[in-house]
Amino acid sequence: AIANRIFEMYLLNFFMTIGAGETVKLKAKYRKDINEAEIVKWKSGNKNIATVSQDGVVHTKKSGYVRITAFGENGYKGSAVVHVRKAPYRFEVKPKKPVLTAGQTKQIRYVLPAGCCATKAGYKSSNQAIATVSSNGLIRAKKPGSCKITVTLYNGKKQEITVTVKNN
Repeated sequence: AIANRIFEMYLLNFFMTIGAGETVKLKAKYRKDINEAEIVKWKSGNKNIATVSQDGVVHTKKSGYVRITAFGENGYKGSAVVHVRKAPYRFEVKPKKPVLTAGQTKQIRYVLPAGCCATKAGYKSSNQAIATVSSNGLIRAKKPGSCKITVTLYNGKKQEITVTVKNN
């Protein structure tokens, strides 16, 4: 009976890849016909690779695979496999020197070395009157001029690009 119970609860991200040093919050869900119960425990299958707090926040330490399991008060459990890759030691932002006209948008992206992972980055414009940048890297040109866009990874690595905005 216990073997069947494993599939009555599941983690929303049952397999994910993140970088060493990153954190992610996992969420558990029950099948629709199961009475939901509080998650009473989270467990890491290998604390050398990642630990998990009792509210489901996974803190990764080093490269490898680790199974994270949630245990419900009702006896059900569910798990996810987390693939931890190396933290990025450098990265590139593309395009390097975007040129836009006022009103235009351009998506920028970051490229990591092989074997590295970073699921999150922060973006910041040095002059929002010239160009803004969204939380997912979409640049929106406002008025003619140039400004810097800074991309910061979770481990503090930064890159800057110069955005030029021209008249329509």
